[in-house]
Amino acid sequence: MVKRIVIFAMLLGLMHAALAGSGEFSWKQRVSPVENKPHSGLNFKPVLASLVMPGWGEYQMGHSGWAKGFVLSEVMLWLSYAGITRYSRVLEKDYQAYAALHAGVNPAGKDEQYWIDIGNANNIYQFNERRRIQRNLEATYPETDAYYWQWDTEANRFHYGDLRDRQYRWERATIFVFSGMILNRLFSAINVIRLQKSGQSRASADNWMLNGNAGIHPAAGEFVTVQLQWNF
Repeated sequence: MVKRIVIFAMLLGLMHAALAGSGEFSWKQRVSPVENKPHSGLNFKPVLASLVMPGWGEYQMGHSGWAKGFVLSEVMLWLSYAGITRYSRVLEKDYQAYAALHAGVNPAGKDEQYWIDIGNANNIYQFNERRRIQRNLEATYPETDAYYWQWDTEANRFHYGDLRDRQYRWERATIFVFSGMILNRLFSAINVIRLQKSGQSRASADNWMLNGNAGIHPAAGEFVTVQLQWNF
């Protein structure tokens, strides 16, 4: 029986970490079965090894083909994390520069809340007045040059909000990467148990194939789709 485990990680990761410019690549890897060998009991050492590093348990069992597959998926996920982190920082600098240009903001020493607040009012005076009406004086800013802002147009303020939202979405994308890392470890550990129960130490009792592809498609919203598939 064929079971498929498919992980879809819609990530920008490889844009900066693995690919230069637009493009895509793919890979395939297949291992053929060999004669099964009897196996008694369950050895937890390779199971724990796979929970630490996907593919390590398979490697300890002498199954280098499976080990390479899981290690490759782990490398892809780390590259994705590095790429997303870098791109998120680029977007952060973009919206801060935009605010400096169109609202006269001084970026030095500002916390995250300040960058949120300047998108909610046309100027510092309007923002502070709203907070005074709400009797939330602690949330007001000193009306000095250091905290001053005045948007040149309301349309530019709205566009600034869109830039911030975009950066926030990419920043949160790292959650999916870490989820993929957890799943990769669980799949590897489960695979080690399966291999032991099937009485196999060198290769799978069934043919297996690892398929993967990744690409950058700016026209589709500036994301990369990474697909990792195991058939076993």
